[in-house]
Amino acid sequence: MGMDRHDMDPLAAAVALNQHHDAITGTEMQHVTYDYAARLAAGGAVADEATKEALAKLVGTSEPVFLCKLFNESVCEASNDLSHAKKSFTVLVYNPYSSVRTSNVRIPVAAPSTVRLTGKKHFLDAQVVPSTPIASAKQALQNQAKASPYELVIGYAFEPFAITSFTVEPSSASKDTTIDKLRKKVNKKVGQVTIENDKVVVSFDTSTGLIKTVKNKVDGSTTSLTQNFFWYKSAQGDGQKSGAYIFRPDVNHTDDDGQNTPCVGKCTAKLTIVKTAVVSEVHQVFSDWVAQTVRVYAGREDIELEWTVGPIPFSDGFGKEVISRFSTDVKSGDSFFTDSNGRDMLERKRCTTRKHAMDTKCRPSVKAYNVTEPVASNYFPINTQVLLKDSKTGFSISVDRSQGGASLIEGQVELMVHRRLLQDDARGVAEPLNETQSISPYDWKDKSGVTHHNPYRIGKGLVARGKHWVSVTSKKRAPSVYRRLQSEIYYEPVIGIVPAAITNPHHFKGLQTELPEAVEILTVEKQPAKAGRSSVLIRVAHKFGVGEDETMSVPVKLPLSQLFSAAHLATPKKIVEMSLSANQLKKDMIARRRHFKTDGNQANCHSWAPCVRTACKSFLTPLVFRDETARRFSPRSQKERTP
Repeated sequence: MGMDRHDMDPLAAAVALNQHHDAITGTEMQHVTYDYAARLAAGGAVADEATKEALAKLVGTSEPVFLCKLFNESVCEASNDLSHAKKSFTVLVYNPYSSVRTSNVRIPVAAPSTVRLTGKKHFLDAQVVPSTPIASAKQALQNQAKASPYELVIGYAFEPFAITSFTVEPSSASKDTTIDKLRKKVNKKVGQVTIENDKVVVSFDTSTGLIKTVKNKVDGSTTSLTQNFFWYKSAQGDGQKSGAYIFRPDVNHTDDDGQNTPCVGKCTAKLTIVKTAVVSEVHQVFSDWVAQTVRVYAGREDIELEWTVGPIPFSDGFGKEVISRFSTDVKSGDSFFTDSNGRDMLERKRCTTRKHAMDTKCRPSVKAYNVTEPVASNYFPINTQVLLKDSKTGFSISVDRSQGGASLIEGQVELMVHRRLLQDDARGVAEPLNETQSISPYDWKDKSGVTHHNPYRIGKGLVARGKHWVSVTSKKRAPSVYRRLQSEIYYEPVIGIVPAAITNPHHFKGLQTELPEAVEILTVEKQPAKAGRSSVLIRVAHKFGVGEDETMSVPVKLPLSQLFSAAHLATPKKIVEMSLSANQLKKDMIARRRHFKTDGNQANCHSWAPCVRTACKSFLTPLVFRDETARRFSPRSQKERTP
């Protein structure tokens, strides 16, 4: 996107540093966490300048572009101030996903008035709705004072690698209270309320305030579903404690299958509901420190659950590890599936939940597994999604960050969303996982002048906000649904705010033809020129695993000309295939590769499939990446760009 003038090294260096295992898992001291965050913020600021310049150049405006980083807190000062002043502004949305996405963007605004968006052939609808609520004043977010009271929700079919612009024009009405009236309290005596679109129906039991059933209108799949928040009492006192490294529930207060863990509050939720043509929402308040919004967007088959948890109370002296638990009627037996870094879906076998029992089946590499921690030993890392399935139904949950998860009984999934612990687990961090708004210096003096070397916490505990996406489909359709959703979550739209209405903006479209559904572009990266030769690195991948989907888990022929069109390049003079890290030719890497002796049948193992090119096509087999480097290209002239 035209980032040559900006040095991207600070961001690359910060991201590389944050690949350290302590940065990824959170097993570092608090001041180290702050340092990681500061480095990412500094690198991100450089990338922001490049992104703003690229957006302005590609749509053809000399106006400044503002990027907002706190949309999940309903904070965007640019759109809020412009809407408050009754001024028109432009929303730029770049879709980095290499397929069309029917999606929604939410823009914080100050004015509870109608808006008009013009000239959009793929435009679905737009609506101003109340912003995401919190449970109580105790749960106020870090930037609550800057949060907008409303959000403009725009539904659109965004083209791949394209920038779409919307002109937002507030109405001339001086006051419009209809937006506030959209939010309605639900009477417990009603029995049931539903939110739905043309693809999915979600029903709620008003007596409990919890989800009751989900029905997919596309394929007719239905499952009973109850979702609630629970917490494990952390092990503390004698023995191994729960901490930054170790998850260990208190065995004296936790059944072996974890089913007696206390729920948050009174195990019920208070409901309010918002229904519009663009989005229907149910707001749930479980206690003064846990709230959730369940959303169904027009044209979407998934259900979005946005949870807000914290600050976790500890006045009872207990550390707490909070989970979101989903209970269904899916006959999943003792197996469930989690992703391996977003690629393969791995089958997991639940070990026995009888303490100190020997399990001979759950761990293939261990002949007899002694289960000493029935809950913790059944937790697995979930980077993108977890799946339950039986002979008819697939139930999947996609996540917006890596989380621990388990299926402790048939048809159930739990995901850990927040932790606050009061003791260290003696594994190297040397401080409890008790995060607050701030922390004192590690060396400080009290009023008597005595120097202390242990920091103290300042302010309230952290409030965490995140999202889960639930999909209920037929077993056959499940992979195609959760794989697409996984990519849409990862390739989140980039949103820019321009403080003016742009007249006749350029329509930038980086991909002229949509790629096959099974293929996605991972990287389009211009490389430094060497010896007068320029090159561009393009990484492509097959999204589906071997045998994962009946129609999608097949080899795909990909015309490389489509990839170069995505980078706005002329036809390349030379194409070479690289290793995934792009630091050597693939043929050289294979020649240097070690060959190990193996036992047994290796027929089902993944292998490097040959790259067969015919008429400038690349051959991708399931879950195979390819790096294609095109050399000696010349950028297209302005006339060759898509108008």
